[in-house]
Amino acid sequence: MPVASSNAATCWTPEIDAAAGPLYLAIAEALAADVRAGRLAEGARLPPQRALAARLGIDFTTVSRAYAEAARRGLVEGRVGRGTFVRTQGRADAASGEVVSGEAASRQDGLVDLTMNLPPRFHDPELAARMWRGARDLEAEGGLDLLLRYQDPGGSRRDRVAGLRWLSPRLPSLAVERVLVCPGAQGALLAVAGLLAAPGDTLCTEALTYPGLRALAAQLHLRLAAVPMDADGLIPEAFEAICRDRRPKALCCTPTLQNPTTATLPQARREALVAIARRHGVAIIEDDAYGALPEAPLPPLAALAPDLVYHVAGLAKSVAPALRIAYLAVP
Repeated sequence: MPVASSNAATCWTPEIDAAAGPLYLAIAEALAADVRAGRLAEGARLPPQRALAARLGIDFTTVSRAYAEAARRGLVEGRVGRGTFVRTQGRADAASGEVVSGEAASRQDGLVDLTMNLPPRFHDPELAARMWRGARDLEAEGGLDLLLRYQDPGGSRRDRVAGLRWLSPRLPSLAVERVLVCPGAQGALLAVAGLLAAPGDTLCTEALTYPGLRALAAQLHLRLAAVPMDADGLIPEAFEAICRDRRPKALCCTPTLQNPTTATLPQARREALVAIARRHGVAIIEDDAYGALPEAPLPPLAALAPDLVYHVAGLAKSVAPALRIAYLAVP
C-alpha cells in the first residue's frame, strides 16, 4: 500500500543493491523503485539526510548526492525549512510505470535547468558495448596501480601525450611540456584562477555565465565583472572598457558554444579580445568545454595567443560526464 503517513515515510530505509554501482546511485534507484511500487506516496516526506546516513552507517555526503540525483530525475523536491518530499503531479508514467527522468520532468513543467549539461541518453547497443569494452581495457592496461597508487601530479608523460593528441587538432603547435592533466575542468579553472588572482581581485567573464564559475569566484573571494554580450558573444569594446576601469587580472570565457547562450565568437572578435588582453596585460582563461564538437571549429584563443592563454579542455562535455578529466595547456 502507498505510504500515507508522513512519519512512516520519514522512517523510510532503502533496500540497496550493492551491485548496482556507486552507493548514491543505488539509493536513488531504491527510491525510484519504492515510488513505482507505491511504497512511497506522492508528497511523502523523506528522512533527513543525516538521519538516513546514520541509519545506513554511511557518509552524509553520499545521502546528499543520492537525494540530489533523485531530484535531478524529478522524483523528489526540497522545501526550505521543511525537508525533502516525493514529488507530486504524477511523476510516474501511468502507462509504463516508469519514473519520469529529470530532463522529461523539466519539459513537463515548462522549465529548463541551466545548471547542468548532460548528453541525451542513446539507444545504440553497439556503441554502448564499445564504451564498456574501453572501460574494461583500463583494467588490463593500468592494473591495480590505477586503484592503489597516487597518480603523478599533472599526469604521467603517457597521460600528457594522450592529452596532446586530443588537443593537437585545435592547437597544432602545442608541446607536451605545456600539457597538464587535471581532475575535471572545474578543478583546472579553480587552479588557474587561484594562480592569477588573489582575494578581492577582479575576474572578467560573460554577462550570462554558468553557475560553476560563480561558485569558483565565491570560493576564491574574487569579484566578477560582467562583460556585455550580443548574439555573437562577448563585445570586445565592452571588455576593453572594463580593462581600463577595473584592471582585471584575467578574462575567463567560453568562445565556442558558450554556456548557456551557445554563442560562438567569430574570428574577428577572437582576435580583438586577444589584442585587448595583450594591450592591458590581462591573462585569458579559455574554457574550451565544447571545442571538440563543431565540424569546422574556429581557432581557439590559445592558438592565437599561446603566450597569454590558459586553455582548459575537459572531456566531460564532449565525451562523457563520467570522464572527470581535463587537459590544461599553459602559456
